[in-house]
Amino acid sequence: MGYSKQIANTLISHMEEQEYHYEFDQEKGIIRMRFKLKSKLDHIRFVIKIEDCFYVSYGCIDMAADEEQRKEVAEFITRANFGLNFGNFELDMRDGEIRYKHAVDCDHCTLSSQMIETSLNIPIAMYERYGNELLKVMFGMASAEEAVRIAEGEK
Repeated sequence: MGYSKQIANTLISHMEEQEYHYEFDQEKGIIRMRFKLKSKLDHIRFVIKIEDCFYVSYGCIDMAADEEQRKEVAEFITRANFGLNFGNFELDMRDGEIRYKHAVDCDHCTLSSQMIETSLNIPIAMYERYGNELLKVMFGMASAEEAVRIAEGEK
């Protein structure tokens, strides 16, 4: 199972230019890093998985949905995902892991710094938009429907 060295080199060059702190697992083709958020979630971890013709940027939070709240969190994620154009939230029903996924197709195009920044900024923006309300649902302080409505600026 290989990955594109060209995509990896472009990503790493961008990380270096931006002076991002990251780790690169050369064997697996995975970049790991963290970004600060403007929300109660504080930060997200990025796992960037490089494939042959694309890469996937996963923005992950450091807490999992408890088993008793997973169905409500799943509803929150389904409601939040509806209408999103670039990426989506995911919930692993087995362990409660929550992440935001954004894929970048690099086939037949040249990967640019703007494309890389977008693949990082979209998950950050989604957690800044939905993160505080997601936490309320995770801790049983709000229903999924109410929380998404508030996150999306509806009354």
